[in-house]
Amino acid sequence: MKNLKYLLIPVALIIFLLLFLWWPAVKRQPLDVTSGDKLRSEQIGATNNIPTVPSRPIPEIKSSFPFTFVIFGDSRKSAAVEETVLKRVDHARPHIIRKIAEQNPLFIINTGDLVYQGSDEDDWVEFEQQNKIFKDRNIPYYPVLGNHEYKGRDKKALAKYFQRFPHLDNQKWYSFQKNNCFFVMLDSNFDELEDEELDRQKQWLAEKLNQAEQDQAVDFIFACFHHPPFTNSKMHKDNKGVRDHFLPIFEKSLKLKFVFNGHIHLYERFKEKHINYIVTGGGGAPLMKLKKEDQREYQDEYKKDEPRGTHFCLLTVLNDKIQLKTLHLDPDKLTWEDGDFLEVQR
Repeated sequence: MKNLKYLLIPVALIIFLLLFLWWPAVKRQPLDVTSGDKLRSEQIGATNNIPTVPSRPIPEIKSSFPFTFVIFGDSRKSAAVEETVLKRVDHARPHIIRKIAEQNPLFIINTGDLVYQGSDEDDWVEFEQQNKIFKDRNIPYYPVLGNHEYKGRDKKALAKYFQRFPHLDNQKWYSFQKNNCFFVMLDSNFDELEDEELDRQKQWLAEKLNQAEQDQAVDFIFACFHHPPFTNSKMHKDNKGVRDHFLPIFEKSLKLKFVFNGHIHLYERFKEKHINYIVTGGGGAPLMKLKKEDQREYQDEYKKDEPRGTHFCLLTVLNDKIQLKTLHLDPDKLTWEDGDFLEVQR
């Protein structure tokens, strides 16, 4: 027994030493609290609007139904030169941001033109300050490139854009999935793309839509980019390049129900074949006007003349259907009212 006693003492010391070395290592391991997005090579799994790039694939964790998300665009500030022809509504932007946050969306999509000049550091600092509430509430933020993100020196402008959104991993186009909804986020700034870049994007788009079309977990596909293929705006023309390059690919995908664009600083909705084309550029940039009714080239499914200006789109996913409604801010009275409503079945 005496010999056994002396044997147990060093064994106990060894066990104690091993526990001492092991316990701090365990405490240093971070908790796995990443969001449940399916991660592919071009996809992102964000936990806030300026997240870090995951070092390993994120497991898919389905959100419960229903869930909501917000799409809006053209949240940039006005330029002095625009005030002579457009209505400035910079004062409305903080109200729009607060109202979006009040909806407690699962995530937010911005259809481009986040800042006035992409190469201007002050513009980006102002963007970060105004949108800080989304980061504080851990609301993922998914942007696409607008023409103003390229404004200034292209390389410098893009560097500042990707600095704010490192989860994009310097990709001008990417995809992500939330539950049964699949999103392709595209770059429609064709003048800024090399021919080879555009060809690669179109090939990538066709492959992604084909994969999602065959994926039984996907019920709805969304495409988001800046320039609209259809608009009745007095300020900007509809984009023929988008119609030529993207629409033939879109129309092969029956699950693709929505295309969201910005660039036009108001709200419009069009229907072409099985796809709803939504123009949502009412995030705070100076307001634009539509052509007179007898001069409009495209049939707008949203029949109201007003409200159309400052607004955002709130989408609710109810498993087998999606409801879209728009919330509009009167920039003079700073009061809110409902605008459009659309329900799309699977």
